[in-house]
Amino acid sequence: MRTRPASMTVIAWILILLGGISLVTTTLMIDKVILHNPAARELISKSPIPVPVQYAMTYVGLLIMFVAGVAMLKGQNWVGGLCRRDCCGLPDRDYHFTTERSDDSGFRLLCRG
Repeated sequence: MRTRPASMTVIAWILILLGGISLVTTTLMIDKVILHNPAARELISKSPIPVPVQYAMTYVGLLIMFVAGVAMLKGQNWVGGLCRRDCCGLPDRDYHFTTERSDDSGFRLLCRG
């Protein structure tokens, strides 16, 4: 049985901790700050996206972060595909990342399939 690299464990725990902390603080912020602050409510209501949808998007994103961290610790294969497709916009296949010197921006990350 292969062992998980230490870097994967660290990343998984970072996702779990940040996802959990963000879920709690977001809930407290909505309950204590936004609901009782007229300026904040007005600013949020100016968005073309309805307020309940904004809250739902926030919670879904944070839940995905938390669940992905737990799944990484359990060794679930779908997490890698989730990260490649959703976070990086890459199709689900093997890519090799290299860096090359660029005149305008220092180094640039290249993705070759």
